[in-house]
Parts: sequence; structure tokens; C-alpha cells
Amino acid sequence: MGWPGTRPEARDMPTSIQTMMDARHRLFGGPAGGLVSASGTWPFSRESLFRQVGPLVGGTLMGLLVLALPHTHDQQMGYMFRAATLTAITVTATALLPWNRLPSVLQAAPPVLYMVVAFLLGEANGGAAHSVYEQLVLLPVLWLAVYATSLELTFGLVAVSAVLIAGSSGADWQRTASLILVAAVLGFAVHSLLRQIRLQANRLGVLALTDELTGAANRRAWNEYLAGALHVDDGRSAAPLVCVAVLDVDHFKEYNDRHGHQGGDRFLKELTACWRARLRDSDVLARLGGDEFAVLLPNCERTVAAIIVERLCSDLPAGRTCSAGLVAWDGAEGADALVARADAAMYQAKNAGRNRIVAAH
Repeated sequence: MGWPGTRPEARDMPTSIQTMMDARHRLFGGPAGGLVSASGTWPFSRESLFRQVGPLVGGTLMGLLVLALPHTHDQQMGYMFRAATLTAITVTATALLPWNRLPSVLQAAPPVLYMVVAFLLGEANGGAAHSVYEQLVLLPVLWLAVYATSLELTFGLVAVSAVLIAGSSGADWQRTASLILVAAVLGFAVHSLLRQIRLQANRLGVLALTDELTGAANRRAWNEYLAGALHVDDGRSAAPLVCVAVLDVDHFKEYNDRHGHQGGDRFLKELTACWRARLRDSDVLARLGGDEFAVLLPNCERTVAAIIVERLCSDLPAGRTCSAGLVAWDGAEGADALVARADAAMYQAKNAGRNRIVAAH
């Protein structure tokens, strides 16, 4: 029989990059992995690159439209007007629409519209096949390469090919084929480079949030996880159920003195693996320092949290014991106050003889 709120089988919670990013995603509901800027934006996320690069492409096209106006014949002004209107609409939509709430496939629409703008600009200046403006189709391809998936980039290249072929004549097939080839090579090269940068950023982000010895979350990660768990959406009628426990190994200094620092390190690694196997997927185990750990139990009632913490305190490696303090969030107190209550409860357990749990109210 399994324990409440856990899988029935024991498991070792992995510490790979993907699972760490999944944990962040479950708690914050935002992009998984990566580095966060001061404004809270994930600079290498799909949405961030989509919104930041898209208006830049649109602004470039709009600037070229203005420069091309003096060289456009009156009978071709209709193309210019349609191109300018389409560019303005696309820039506005890219910046203002809630793309994260729309199907992801729709994010391929703005680059395709910019391809149409490049085609109209070429038609307004002597025909797409005879104009230097046909090369502007590379701009939306680069935009797709920055934020889109490989499949979306492929579809974008197909759209580029259709636009270029539609505006070319049979005599210009070599020029058209060359431009399509350049777009494909450039697009996938940039896409591969950005993928490597994004992966490296994710790795650095995970390392910055991981305790080097045990692989548990470190204090910085704990602060982020706890802040995310205590966040209350404006539309929610009630605060989420959150419990926090602080655990400290009893007489760990004596164990460290007897077995040496390497023995103490091995014990902490075994202890962390043991505790991970007894926690739910949504729970967060963090090492606050030394032999003191904290556990975040989101969406967890106090009675269930007490059972989970009791499991954590039983059958520790090397026959050791620990003391724990458990508190439930009141829906109003700050993160520091919540952890301070759990820490005080843990010290009450220490002072009461150790090897016990104190649940504070």
C-alpha cells in the first residue's frame, strides 16, 4: 500500500536537467528551465524570443517601406499600402495578443505574413523576381529560426519557397533556387546555434539552483519555489494549501567526528536519496545548510503533510534520527515568517528530546 499523495512504489527522484525544469514548471506555471532576468522574463524562452524579435523584424520592414516610397510608381502604390497595413497589423498583434493562451501553431502566422510583406514590397518595385527586396524573406526565416521548433521552421521554409516561386519566372529559377537554399541553410544554422545556447542556459540555471553535494535544491532555489507556491492569483477565491517542514539530523556533528567528513557527506547523499523516494512529484526538498533540510509540500493538507513528514523521519540511513518542525501556511504570512515558524517548531522538537515532530499551529 502506498503512502498518501505518493506513488505506491518507492523511487529515486532524478536530478537531471529535465526533471528540475519540470519541477519549476509545475510550481510556477511558466517556462521550464533557463535563466530569469531582473524583470522576471525568461530571455531564451519561446514567448520571449517571439515577442522581442518579431517587432524588430516588423520595424525593419516598415523602415524599408518608407525608404522605398520615393522609388515607387503611382500605379504600384496599392502594393505599398497593403504591405504597410499588413506590417502594422502584424507588429501590433505580435506585441499585444496573448499568444501563450492561443494554440502554438498560430505563432507561425506572423512570420508568414512578413513573407507576404516582402513579396508585396518586391512587386511594388519592379516585380519580386527582379527586385532586391525579394531577399527580405530571409528576415522572417531568421525570426522563425530563433524561436520556432524545427517543424515550424520547415513549414516556414516551405512558405518562403511558395512566395519566391510565385513571384519568379522560368528564366530566374536558378536565382530563386539559390535564395531558397540560402534561406534553408541560414535558418537551420541559426536554429541549431540558438538551441545550443538555450540548452547551456538551462544547464547553468539548474546548477545555480542545485546543492552541489546532495543534488537537492539549494537555498536560492528554495526561496524561488516557496515564493511560487505562496503566490495567490487574483482570480482565486482561496489561498493554496501549503505546508512546510524543517528537518535537522540529530547529533550529526558527533557522527561527522566519528566517521570523518567523507563519511558525513556519504550519509547526507544517502539521506537525500531516501527522502526523495518518499516525497511526491510536486514536493521540493532543499538543503538549507549543513544537516538542515526543508520540505515544501504544495496542495497538501496538514494531516497528509504530517503523515509524509513522519515517513521522512523514520528509518533513516545508518540508524540515525532527526527532529522536524511542521507548519501550514495561513494564507497571509510571508515566506520568511512561514519558514521561521517551521524552524522554531523544529527547535522545540530538539529541546523536547529529539527524534520527534512538532506541528505548530
